[in-house]
Amino acid sequence: MLLIKLLRFIQGYIDFQVSEGFPERFINLCTKDNIPLWNIKNNGKFLFASTTCYALNDVKRTAEKSGMKIDVLKETSLKSSLKKHKKRKGLLISLFICFLVTVFLSGFIWSISVEGNEEYTTEQILEAYEENGVKIGALKSKIDTLGASENAVIKLDNISWAKVNIRGCFAVIEVRESIKKPKLLNESTPVNIVSDADGQIIKYEVEKGESVLKPGIAVTKGDLLVSGVLTNKDSSERLVHSKAKITAKTTHLTKSAVPENLFSKSEEDIRYSLFFFGLKVPSYSLDGDYFESRKYLENNKKILPVGVFRYRQAKYNTEYEINDSEESLLSAFDSNLKAIEIYRNSERVLSEKISFSNMVFKCKYICEEEIGVEKEILTG
Repeated sequence: MLLIKLLRFIQGYIDFQVSEGFPERFINLCTKDNIPLWNIKNNGKFLFASTTCYALNDVKRTAEKSGMKIDVLKETSLKSSLKKHKKRKGLLISLFICFLVTVFLSGFIWSISVEGNEEYTTEQILEAYEENGVKIGALKSKIDTLGASENAVIKLDNISWAKVNIRGCFAVIEVRESIKKPKLLNESTPVNIVSDADGQIIKYEVEKGESVLKPGIAVTKGDLLVSGVLTNKDSSERLVHSKAKITAKTTHLTKSAVPENLFSKSEEDIRYSLFFFGLKVPSYSLDGDYFESRKYLENNKKILPVGVFRYRQAKYNTEYEINDSEESLLSAFDSNLKAIEIYRNSERVLSEKISFSNMVFKCKYICEEEIGVEKEILTG
């Protein structure tokens, strides 16, 4: 629709009104002779419409045949607009520059979205593609979509297929994750399904066995969820290999302490860069580890390739001798960091809260996970 309006503006069009005579005959004759009309309105006294400048003479002849009087209300065209603003050269130059800038910026990627991912987070997939040149602000003509997807599949083990579709200034990464091969179970062994963790049951999917609890019930580790002991109609009992998928909301807590004064922060360096279509102003080269946060402009939930990057680098005094007890604490601290990665990569994290105070590192994760595990029913 916008393109049609632009073409009409370039060619020029006329707004007119006709009165008296026979309006229906006028419209029928215009349709028969393929005379373009649009914006047709009738208030009972006048019939309003628009047509191209080239068809105006045909409209006049048709109005005469219909016994109608025509009055031109307004002419709109690129040519008339240029004449009207002939003395405003600055405005014309600005419009031309704006047009060139729009054409130039249309050659870059403005926003990237990811579809089809469940196990991998959007950030992990974007990071894999960014290493291959697919990123906000990248020049579209320089992107090897096929090569980037192949390298991303190699890096992300559980991705079986990936593709980048560039639609205008927006890129959409579509992925398909591999289906994990289920473990082969000895179905001749009778088992119960018990809880492997504390939590609140969200979903019960029982294929074989008898449900013991219902969704919404809180359970603790070891509680019976699905019984493999079934009662027959004659009140006798039989043992089965229970099968079920029990999903629950669970809470995971990790905690570790760091020796006091082990690392004393000597200074903190915070810098900002303006990001504009892949260009950072100013561009910093930071040595060592640093934290980077990015904030982009958004329009209708679409991220634009304009924003502010914040870099924070803390320097610590590490002149300290670690004794045996402190070494064990540092080992616990390292294990805590590894636990965080395990939760983030293996479970569906609903929320997370990480805090560090009084030299104690605490993490609380609310996850959605399958908690049912098999437990053999001992007989005899």
